Amino acid sequence: LTTGIVLKLAGIYFVLRIIDGAAQYFMSGIGHIMGVHIETDMRRDAFDHLLLLDHTYYNNTKVGTIMGRITNDLFDVTEFAHHCPEEFFIAGIKIAASFVILCQANVPLTLVVFACVPLMGVVSVKLNRKLRVQIGELNSTIEDSLLGQRVVKAFAAEDMEREKFAQGNRDFEQIKTLSYHAMAAFNTSTRLFDGLMYFVVILAGGLSLVYGAISAGDLVAYVLYVSTLIATIRRIV
Repeated sequence: LTTGIVLKLAGIYFVLRIIDGAAQYFMSGIGHIMGVHIETDMRRDAFDHLLLLDHTYYNNTKVGTIMGRITNDLFDVTEFAHHCPEEFFIAGIKIAASFVILCQANVPLTLVVFACVPLMGVVSVKLNRKLRVQIGELNSTIEDSLLGQRVVKAFAAEDMEREKFAQGNRDFEQIKTLSYHAMAAFNTSTRLFDGLMYFVVILAGGLSLVYGAISAGDLVAYVLYVSTLIATIRRIV
């Protein structure tokens, strides 16, 4: 009987791994191909829209900025469009399952752990807003310089163009530096909240163990499920 159960569980696990592999192929392959189709349609619509704009728009907007919109920005939008639904669907299942399983072990401890999640989300959103790097201005500087090379050479203005590009390059360097500071703060906050949730589990779970509200085995299992929960939340963040 024991051997039969082991073989049955092994068979179920094998089938689930096959399903997982097929789902992973669909997400990585078909999902990205769908993203390419979305990006192609959006780029076509963006270009059609640009053809309808008047001279005022082009006088006030640099071409490098427009190029950044229809290349880098559209790519980011399509990545979000085809990754976000599947990521949130999977995360929703994992978080709901974790909540149910953790509540079966200890309801008060689970409520304390989940109380950290909204705070983590608010801090993450605020820090994530700082992770915006704008390369349109640098693209515009390069484009203006290259398109005007005949004029530059006619007036021997290479040094002036070189200095103008150097200034744009320094500005871009400063923007990138600030963005990496923001990224470091973002990643640090995520790790700190991970530590906070583990701290809550160890402290409250340890006290519950001392007072007999939870068994040692349940506490170990609780920590393992919390690890799955934290990994899921980190992925969403």
